[in-house]
Amino acid sequence: MNRRRANLVQPFPQRNSAPYSSRIIKAGALLTETKLMLAHWDTAISIKDNLTRVRQENILGKASRSRVEDILGIFRQRYLAEDDVARALATLVRERLPSSSLDRILHFHAAKSDSLLHDVVTDWLSSVQKRGISEIDVVTLQRVLDTWVAQGNTRGD
Repeated sequence: MNRRRANLVQPFPQRNSAPYSSRIIKAGALLTETKLMLAHWDTAISIKDNLTRVRQENILGKASRSRVEDILGIFRQRYLAEDDVARALATLVRERLPSSSLDRILHFHAAKSDSLLHDVVTDWLSSVQKRGISEIDVVTLQRVLDTWVAQGNTRGD
């Protein structure tokens, strides 16, 4: 099994500059916070006004203003590039789309907006699955990410 795990750590294709940012560290999945914000999203007002409401009404229930701003920044990046997407996601949350489906949609948008998540899914996980491996553990993924960091593929933001 260890030999099989070692084979999962593949070098990253070399690029001219570091394609990945360390800002993902501040975000994680944020599924609970995202669903909470979307449940309170008012489709009749602008994105800017909705974000102001989230801050003023402390919808996220966070004690730290800086943490709220970190979450809102990631939320903006992942789900607010297109107003129609934000409205559609809010509707899916309010109509109680099952979490198994909603989580996949949210993960899709997160991967679409973050190059590290995108490449882990489309390059690394895809190649792992093609080799017939259906389960991985956190340590294996950590090794992959450590390899990419060692190759200079990340930058601090």
